[in-house]
Amino acid sequence: MIFMVGHGVSAMAFVIVCVRLLSDDERFAERTGVAVFRDLGNLLFMFLMLWAYMAFSQLIITWMGNLPEEIPWYLPRLTTSWKFVSLGLLVFYFGSPFLLLLSRRVKADLRRLAVVAGWVLALRVLDLVWMVEPVFHPGGVFLSWMDALLPAGLGAIWFAYFSYQLERRPFLALHDARIEGSAEHA
Repeated sequence: MIFMVGHGVSAMAFVIVCVRLLSDDERFAERTGVAVFRDLGNLLFMFLMLWAYMAFSQLIITWMGNLPEEIPWYLPRLTTSWKFVSLGLLVFYFGSPFLLLLSRRVKADLRRLAVVAGWVLALRVLDLVWMVEPVFHPGGVFLSWMDALLPAGLGAIWFAYFSYQLERRPFLALHDARIEGSAEHA
Protein backbone atom coordinates (compact mmCIF):
# COMPACT_ATOMS: atom_id res chain seq x y z
CA MET A 1 0.00 0.00 0.00
CA ILE A 2 2.76 2.46 0.83
CA PHE A 3 4.27 1.89 -2.61
CA MET A 4 0.93 2.64 -4.28
CA VAL A 5 0.33 5.74 -2.16
CA GLY A 6 3.86 6.94 -2.98
CA HIS A 7 3.02 6.64 -6.65
CA GLY A 8 -0.15 8.62 -5.96
CA VAL A 9 2.05 11.37 -4.52
CA SER A 10 4.23 11.19 -7.63
CA ALA A 11 1.24 11.32 -9.96
CA MET A 12 -0.30 14.36 -8.25
CA ALA A 13 3.02 16.20 -8.18
CA PHE A 14 3.56 15.40 -11.86
CA VAL A 15 0.06 16.59 -12.77
CA ILE A 16 0.70 19.91 -11.00
CA VAL A 17 4.01 20.39 -12.80
CA CYS A 18 2.31 19.58 -16.13
CA VAL A 19 -0.53 22.02 -15.41
CA ARG A 20 2.09 24.69 -14.72
CA LEU A 21 3.88 23.93 -18.01
CA LEU A 22 0.59 23.97 -19.93
CA SER A 23 -0.79 27.06 -18.20
CA ASP A 24 0.67 29.34 -20.86
CA ASP A 25 -1.61 27.83 -23.51
CA GLU A 26 -4.68 30.04 -23.84
CA ARG A 27 -7.13 27.17 -24.41
CA PHE A 28 -5.90 25.40 -21.31
CA ALA A 29 -5.63 28.53 -19.15
CA GLU A 30 -9.26 29.52 -19.71
CA ARG A 31 -10.43 26.21 -18.23
CA THR A 32 -8.27 26.44 -15.12
CA GLY A 33 -8.19 28.94 -12.32
CA VAL A 34 -7.42 29.44 -8.66
CA ALA A 35 -10.08 26.90 -7.62
CA VAL A 36 -8.47 24.21 -9.78
CA PHE A 37 -5.01 25.01 -8.37
CA ARG A 38 -6.32 24.80 -4.82
CA ASP A 39 -7.97 21.46 -5.55
CA LEU A 40 -4.73 20.09 -7.01
CA GLY A 41 -2.79 21.39 -4.00
CA ASN A 42 -5.32 19.81 -1.64
CA LEU A 43 -5.03 16.48 -3.44
CA LEU A 44 -1.22 16.58 -3.19
CA PHE A 45 -1.58 17.50 0.49
CA MET A 46 -3.94 14.55 1.02
CA PHE A 47 -1.61 12.08 -0.70
CA LEU A 48 1.35 13.33 1.37
CA MET A 49 -0.61 12.89 4.58
CA LEU A 50 -1.72 9.42 3.51
CA TRP A 51 1.89 8.50 2.67
CA ALA A 52 3.08 9.68 6.10
CA TYR A 53 0.24 7.82 7.81
CA MET A 54 1.08 4.60 5.96
CA ALA A 55 4.83 4.92 6.62
CA PHE A 56 4.31 5.62 10.32
CA SER A 57 1.72 2.84 10.66
CA GLN A 58 4.05 0.37 8.99
CA LEU A 59 6.87 1.32 11.36
CA ILE A 60 4.67 1.07 14.48
CA ILE A 61 3.10 -2.25 13.45
CA THR A 62 6.52 -3.75 12.67
CA TRP A 63 7.99 -2.36 15.89
CA MET A 64 5.14 -3.65 18.05
CA GLY A 65 5.00 -7.02 16.30
CA ASN A 66 8.73 -7.52 16.84
CA LEU A 67 8.78 -10.36 14.30
CA PRO A 68 12.30 -11.54 13.40
CA GLU A 69 11.48 -11.75 9.68
CA GLU A 70 10.27 -8.12 9.50
CA ILE A 71 12.70 -6.26 11.78
CA PRO A 72 15.74 -6.62 9.46
CA TRP A 73 14.06 -4.35 6.89
CA TYR A 74 14.16 -1.42 9.36
CA LEU A 75 17.49 -2.13 11.09
CA PRO A 76 19.82 -0.58 8.48
CA ARG A 77 17.39 2.31 7.92
CA LEU A 78 17.35 3.22 11.63
CA THR A 79 20.80 2.26 12.91
CA THR A 80 23.33 3.12 10.16
CA SER A 81 23.93 6.26 8.13
CA TRP A 82 20.62 5.51 6.39
CA LYS A 83 18.95 7.04 9.46
CA PHE A 84 19.96 10.49 8.15
CA VAL A 85 18.20 9.74 4.88
CA SER A 86 15.18 8.62 6.92
CA LEU A 87 15.24 11.89 8.84
CA GLY A 88 15.70 13.87 5.62
CA LEU A 89 12.67 12.18 4.09
CA LEU A 90 10.63 12.98 7.16
CA VAL A 91 11.63 16.64 7.19
CA PHE A 92 11.95 17.47 3.48
CA TYR A 93 9.65 14.99 1.73
CA PHE A 94 6.80 15.25 4.21
CA GLY A 95 7.33 18.06 6.74
CA SER A 96 8.25 21.00 4.52
CA PRO A 97 5.64 20.34 1.80
CA PHE A 98 3.06 19.66 4.52
CA LEU A 99 3.66 23.08 6.07
CA LEU A 100 3.76 24.84 2.70
CA LEU A 101 0.56 23.19 1.48
CA LEU A 102 -1.28 24.39 4.58
CA SER A 103 -1.09 27.89 3.09
CA ARG A 104 -3.93 28.91 0.80
CA ARG A 105 -1.58 31.40 -0.81
CA VAL A 106 0.80 28.65 -1.95
CA LYS A 107 -2.06 26.58 -3.36
CA ALA A 108 -3.60 29.58 -5.15
CA ASP A 109 -0.36 30.52 -6.93
CA LEU A 110 0.42 27.91 -9.58
CA ARG A 111 4.11 28.85 -9.72
CA ARG A 112 4.60 28.26 -5.99
CA LEU A 113 2.52 25.10 -6.08
CA ALA A 114 4.57 23.77 -9.01
CA VAL A 115 7.80 24.41 -7.10
CA VAL A 116 6.48 22.44 -4.13
CA ALA A 117 5.28 19.68 -6.47
CA GLY A 118 8.64 19.54 -8.25
CA TRP A 119 10.38 19.31 -4.88
CA VAL A 120 8.10 16.46 -3.83
CA LEU A 121 8.69 14.68 -7.13
CA ALA A 122 12.47 14.94 -6.77
CA LEU A 123 12.37 13.63 -3.21
CA ARG A 124 10.15 10.75 -4.28
CA VAL A 125 13.22 9.41 -6.09
CA LEU A 126 15.13 9.58 -2.79
CA ASP A 127 12.25 7.74 -1.11
CA LEU A 128 12.51 4.94 -3.67
CA VAL A 129 16.28 4.78 -3.16
CA TRP A 130 15.66 4.58 0.60
CA MET A 131 13.30 1.65 0.06
CA VAL A 132 15.69 -0.35 -2.13
CA GLU A 133 19.35 0.51 -1.45
CA PRO A 134 19.70 -0.53 2.23
CA VAL A 135 18.97 -4.10 1.17
CA PHE A 136 22.13 -4.06 -0.96
CA HIS A 137 24.20 -1.81 1.33
CA PRO A 138 23.07 -2.48 4.93
CA GLY A 139 26.28 -1.04 6.38
CA GLY A 140 25.41 2.52 5.41
CA VAL A 141 24.71 4.90 2.59
CA PHE A 142 26.50 3.94 -0.61
CA LEU A 143 25.41 5.36 -3.92
CA SER A 144 27.00 4.72 -7.29
CA TRP A 145 26.76 6.63 -10.52
CA MET A 146 24.13 4.14 -11.70
CA ASP A 147 21.85 5.19 -8.85
CA ALA A 148 21.59 8.62 -10.47
CA LEU A 149 21.90 7.61 -14.12
CA LEU A 150 19.22 4.92 -14.18
CA PRO A 151 16.32 7.00 -12.79
CA ALA A 152 17.36 9.99 -14.89
CA GLY A 153 17.59 7.90 -18.05
CA LEU A 154 14.31 6.06 -17.51
CA GLY A 155 12.63 9.33 -16.56
CA ALA A 156 13.93 11.03 -19.71
CA ILE A 157 12.71 8.19 -21.94
CA TRP A 158 9.31 8.19 -20.25
CA PHE A 159 9.00 12.00 -20.40
CA ALA A 160 9.98 12.07 -24.09
CA TYR A 161 7.24 9.57 -24.89
CA PHE A 162 4.76 11.46 -22.68
CA SER A 163 5.60 14.74 -24.48
CA TYR A 164 5.24 13.06 -27.87
CA GLN A 165 1.79 11.75 -26.93
CA LEU A 166 0.78 15.09 -25.40
CA GLU A 167 1.49 16.90 -28.68
CA ARG A 168 -0.66 14.47 -30.65
CA ARG A 169 -3.75 14.67 -28.45
CA PRO A 170 -6.05 17.52 -27.38
CA PHE A 171 -5.52 19.07 -23.93
CA LEU A 172 -9.16 18.60 -23.01
CA ALA A 173 -11.91 16.31 -24.25
CA LEU A 174 -13.55 17.92 -27.25
CA HIS A 175 -17.28 18.70 -27.07
CA ASP A 176 -17.72 17.24 -23.60
CA ALA A 177 -20.79 18.89 -22.04
CA ARG A 178 -19.40 18.40 -18.54
CA ILE A 179 -16.23 20.37 -19.35
CA GLU A 180 -17.81 23.12 -21.43
CA GLY A 181 -19.91 24.33 -18.51
CA SER A 182 -17.30 23.76 -15.81
CA ALA A 183 -15.39 27.01 -16.34
CA GLU A 184 -18.40 29.03 -15.19
CA HIS A 185 -18.68 27.11 -11.92
CA ALA A 186 -14.99 27.05 -10.91
